[in-house]
Amino acid sequence: MKQLNKIKIVGDKEKINLLFTDYTDGSHMLTHEITGDELAQPELYTAMDALNRHVLQILDLPDSFINRIHPYSVSFRRNGKDGDQMAAVISAKFDVPAGETQIAINTPVKKYPEDEVDNQDPVHFFTPDAVKALNELESQAMAYINGKRAQMSLFEGQDDEDEEPETEAREADENDSIIPFSASI
Repeated sequence: MKQLNKIKIVGDKEKINLLFTDYTDGSHMLTHEITGDELAQPELYTAMDALNRHVLQILDLPDSFINRIHPYSVSFRRNGKDGDQMAAVISAKFDVPAGETQIAINTPVKKYPEDEVDNQDPVHFFTPDAVKALNELESQAMAYINGKRAQMSLFEGQDDEDEEPETEAREADENDSIIPFSASI
């Protein structure tokens, strides 16, 4: 069983850094770090980008800031006697137009709610929508770890329709000769 500890998108989708633990059997574990420059499926980037509204809500920022928040990393933590209590920190870049720069911001550590009482405590727990978004990101990151990458088209620029391949007519030159063919049945 593999558990994601951290996902980070470096640069403008140039690299993906993943830290995960592989529990080989009931008593042993291996921690792995992968840094890859292969593009992930688009769903991974969409899942990361979808966290911007949750960062906005957690940090109590105005809705008008939504386009200035760019999530790039999530650190996951598991606690509890069975490691079943989840928590996470979302890191994002925040555009500062006046300084023509970005600054890194982090949400506080928040737990995943375990029951309806937790669902009513947005100070200490993620909302159900945020948990759904984090679970989608974790699922996409695990797909990347397991080898699912973006598929680049071998025939870029071609439509998906079935098209007849274009053929160039061979022009006859002076040395070509036409030999008539006849067959009788």
